[in-house]
Amino acid sequence: MQGRILSALAMGIVVGGWWAGPVLAAGIEAVPGKEYRLTKRHGPWMIMVCTLYEPPKEVRKEGISYLEAAQRLVYELRKRGIPAYTFRQGDVVKKIETVDRLGRPQERIVREQRRSISVIAGNYPSVDDPVAQKTLAYIKSYRPRSWADDARYRSTPGRPGPLSGAFLTINPLLTPDEVAERARDPLLVRLNADEPFSILNAKGRYSLVVASFYGKTITTLPDGRATGDLDRFEKTLGQTLDEAARRARALVRLLRTGRYRSTDTFGDVGQPDFVGRPIEAYVFHDRYQSVVTVGSFDSPNDPRIRELYEKFRAKVRKHAQTGQDVLTAEFVRSLGDPRRKIPPETFLFDPQPQLMKVPRL
Repeated sequence: MQGRILSALAMGIVVGGWWAGPVLAAGIEAVPGKEYRLTKRHGPWMIMVCTLYEPPKEVRKEGISYLEAAQRLVYELRKRGIPAYTFRQGDVVKKIETVDRLGRPQERIVREQRRSISVIAGNYPSVDDPVAQKTLAYIKSYRPRSWADDARYRSTPGRPGPLSGAFLTINPLLTPDEVAERARDPLLVRLNADEPFSILNAKGRYSLVVASFYGKTITTLPDGRATGDLDRFEKTLGQTLDEAARRARALVRLLRTGRYRSTDTFGDVGQPDFVGRPIEAYVFHDRYQSVVTVGSFDSPNDPRIRELYEKFRAKVRKHAQTGQDVLTAEFVRSLGDPRRKIPPETFLFDPQPQLMKVPRL
C-alpha cells in the first residue's frame, strides 16, 4: 500500500464516559481491520486523539496509508478499553449563504473534501467529567505501538509524543442544540429518578406542558436591595420547591385516575371536558419548578396536540354576575376523602400550554 503516516499535527476533541486504563474494558469491541465510524449516537463530549493527512505524491513512500494508520490506532485504543472511532471531514455537510451574479441570495451545500481522517475517542456527558480528564491525560502520553516502525515523529518541548496535542471537544456531527439536549445534569437525574410517571418515561419526543408549579420568588432591585426577607427566603426555598413537586405529582395522579371534577370559575356549572376522564399525564422537575405535561408525540405536528391545547388553554367566558367577557383559566378539583380527612384540592392550568421536547437524561 502506498503512502505513509504523517505526524498527527491536527488534534481534535473527544468526549467519553469511562476511564481508559491499559487493560481491556468489558463491552468494548475490538476487531482487527473493522472500521468503527463516528455517529451522532456517540458523545456528546469526546477526545480528539489526532488527525492524519494523506501525504503529497512527491513524499509518499512504501508503508501503510494514513487511513490504515487511523484504523490501527482505533483498534489499539479499543484493546485498551477506550471506545475509539474514525471521523472523516467529508462526513460533515455545511450550508453556506451566497449570492448569485445578480445579487440574489442563495443557499449552497458544501461537503468538505479534505483528504484527512481523525481518530476520536470516548463518550462523556460533559467537558468536566473526571473520567474524561483522566482518559485525556492517558492518551496525551500514549505512544501507539502500531506506528512504531512506520511513523516519523519529531519530539518538541511542547509536544513530546505523537498524541500530545489531544484535547476535549464535542462530537463534530452534533449541532450545539443537540449537545445541549444531551447534556446530563446530575441534579435533574436525581430529582426525576423515582417518579413513576416521569416524563423521562414518555415514548414520544414531545409533550404538552399544561401546569407549572413554582417555588417562592423574590425580586432584586437595581440598587441590589431585595423586595423581601432574603435570609428567610433562602431558608424556605427548598421547602417550597418540595411543595411544588408534591402538587405536580398530585395533579398527575388526578388526571391519570380521572377522580376529579371541574367547576366554572364564577359558579358551580360543570365543564364536560374535565369530568372524570383519565388523561395520559407526566411530571418533570427542574431546579426551579415542577411541570405537568399531557400526551406523548413523535412530531410537533401531531393533530392531537392541537386538541389537547384547546382543551387546557384559558377561555373567554361571561362573568355570572357582571355579564362581561373574562379570560379564565381551566382548573380541576380533587374529590378529597372525608374519611381520611383529606380535603379537596384545586389545581389551576397554565393559560397557554407549551410544547416541550422530552428530556433524555
